[in-house]
Amino acid sequence: MGEEIPVPYEVAQEVGLVRKFVEDGFREGKGLLEIAEDLSKRYGSTPDFIARGIEPVFEQCRLGYAVPTDRRIVVEGYKDLVVVHVLGGTLINRALSRFLSEVLTERFAKPVAVSEDPYRIYLKGQVSPEEISIILKEASGPDISQTVRRTMERSGFFRFRITQAARKMGIIEKGATLSREFVDNLIDALRDTPVYKEAFREAIERDIDLKGAEKLLKKITKGEIEVVCLGELESPSPIARVGIDLMTRKLERVPLERRRTLKVAKMRVELLSQTRTFACIECKGYVEEIELHRLDEVPKCPICGSRRIGMVDADEFEVGLVLTRAREGALTKENKGIWRDLKRTASLISKFGKVAAVALASGLPRKKVEEILKSEPRLSSRFYELLYEEGRRLVLRRFTGRREQDQSENSFSSSTNLST
Repeated sequence: MGEEIPVPYEVAQEVGLVRKFVEDGFREGKGLLEIAEDLSKRYGSTPDFIARGIEPVFEQCRLGYAVPTDRRIVVEGYKDLVVVHVLGGTLINRALSRFLSEVLTERFAKPVAVSEDPYRIYLKGQVSPEEISIILKEASGPDISQTVRRTMERSGFFRFRITQAARKMGIIEKGATLSREFVDNLIDALRDTPVYKEAFREAIERDIDLKGAEKLLKKITKGEIEVVCLGELESPSPIARVGIDLMTRKLERVPLERRRTLKVAKMRVELLSQTRTFACIECKGYVEEIELHRLDEVPKCPICGSRRIGMVDADEFEVGLVLTRAREGALTKENKGIWRDLKRTASLISKFGKVAAVALASGLPRKKVEEILKSEPRLSSRFYELLYEEGRRLVLRRFTGRREQDQSENSFSSSTNLST
């Protein structure tokens, strides 16, 4: 999913004004070309070009259906699809579609699939146009902001924002095809993190228009915008047909990622979301807890500038006490373990930088970490694949070792029983 250019509310409203002009012209007895000629003078285009654009509106009038305009919302049903003609523009219609979907689920226990364009909202499921009309007319009471926020994590907009944030963290490489399962795991791994919250904020502020949707619903309540329900139709109205055809052409099939690719990507998320305590073993004055994805590529002490930065999985306060003891030359037996780990990790981090910290956080034996860093000293796909493969082999060796030990113990037990 890419970030499309939204159609503003003002542009959608202008489309509504044009439709109203066509409707008025039809009622005055004007033909399609005559109306197109009048519009061509206003918009500076050829009558033939405009006639092609307004033909569905003219046909809507000819069939006796209400025309959606800047002051009229039209709701119609066709089979298991309800089309809400609302000229709110891209961002307002996105907010309204989520609102309608959530209210249908909560009030009527009827989950629906939703989609939208700048001029229509599509709801697919066991829902009637009459139910949608009622919701729109009574929608001034519920808190639309709170309702829509509950739906955002499930939206494609938030999923796009969270994957963009993950790309910045190096979890996903450019050009990678993402499966739904992968993005679900990504969201679960990043939930309640600063990255998640920032992606959620961007989705709310940039991908929908809650305030605009609230204003539109208030206009319905005040009678400034009317809601007309056409009921169930045997075939879509001409204006609905245009939208349905466009929506169908936009649908794309997304191939699923391989299971192994998903597991490697999930491991990236888990590693980069971990927090470790970093400390300078040179001046022994700097200590800080940092999420790995926020760590500088080349960590340096902000006090003395040294690259001798060690890393441990321990509390920042506890590590601070160890540094104080180290400065005073009074390390206790309990302190020496943390100090030893700081020095060991500092030797790798000073040489390889952030990539060493990520590798060490994987929990692999130091020897294997060094082998991987020498083979691939960058945060690349290959680096994470090497970590994944080595981790898988380690688990397999441990499992095989336990099984062999169990077999040995069972064999010993059997031989003991036989001898008795």
